[in-house]
Amino acid sequence: SAVDRLALGEWVHIFPEGFVHQNSEPRKCRLGVGRLIVDTILEGRKSPVVLPVYHAGMKDVAPLDENLQFRKKVVGYVGDPKTFDDFVAEMKQRGMSRPDMYKAVAEVVEEMLKESHHRCYELYYAWNGHPRHMPQTISFDFDPLLWHSPPILRSVPSAVEKVLPQSWQWPARAAAPQSP
Repeated sequence: SAVDRLALGEWVHIFPEGFVHQNSEPRKCRLGVGRLIVDTILEGRKSPVVLPVYHAGMKDVAPLDENLQFRKKVVGYVGDPKTFDDFVAEMKQRGMSRPDMYKAVAEVVEEMLKESHHRCYELYYAWNGHPRHMPQTISFDFDPLLWHSPPILRSVPSAVEKVLPQSWQWPARAAAPQSP
């Protein structure tokens, strides 16, 4: 299960709204995201790190029921990581039920996504689409490595590594099969 994978420190990628959508506005988070986090912690395990990732422009690249489109503007934003150990401990101390804890945690994740959405779209509208353009009207600090090459994900690991344990390693790529 996802809780077991989280307990092992594995990466679990979910869409907390419950599905993929092409609206530009974030939707309400499902309680399942809260359940994953709360159940992991209440089983005596360390809180998973929640890392909100938001992107803008994918509906132009991969529109529903159409072929992929190329040379479209896409911007990704990786928000601030958060853990929930203290939050869940406080709710448990207050005697909250599990469903109420699930809801409270899901609401925090939803707020994280809304903040990431706002910042992602601020970057999206400020960027002119050229890989070397740096917008000057952004109201927050951002990692220029992510910005200089938006369609290339090679710089995402540097942002993600900030929140991973130092002992964690990116999996090595499998070698190409040798032909006889």
